[in-house]
Amino acid sequence: MEQKIQVPEYQKLMEQAPQIHASGLEGDYRRLAEFNNVVLAGHQTRSVWVPFCANSGKKKA
Repeated sequence: MEQKIQVPEYQKLMEQAPQIHASGLEGDYRRLAEFNNVVLAGHQTRSVWVPFCANSGKKKA
């Protein structure tokens, strides 16, 4: 029963997350979190949001 509540809440948060605009990205990617030049993002495939991590490519000085 708890999953019935969590899934719509998860979907809503993914849809409200800011979009990521970067070269080489096609489609709707959303920034969920960022820490130490690593981005946790989500991408919608069909009707499912799939989270993934990616390095921002920035190097520390």
